[in-house]
Amino acid sequence: LQGVSGFDTRTEMASIGKRFKARRIALGYTQLQLAKKLRTTKQRVAHIEADRVRLPISELAKWAAALKSEV
Repeated sequence: LQGVSGFDTRTEMASIGKRFKARRIALGYTQLQLAKKLRTTKQRVAHIEADRVRLPISELAKWAAALKSEV
């Protein structure tokens, strides 16, 4: 999709962790609280938020729902 309407998948995926972190903080959730909602670990949440680990597309809807957001 790179080059199509200015969409760069690398840039979009790299910033998704930061977007999730901002939304989590706006909702007043800790990383541990979000991890429990997602049935994962606090460390995984931290790694996703820091863009150290890419969030699989298959998990995107689950994260969006946990953060009361839309995909």
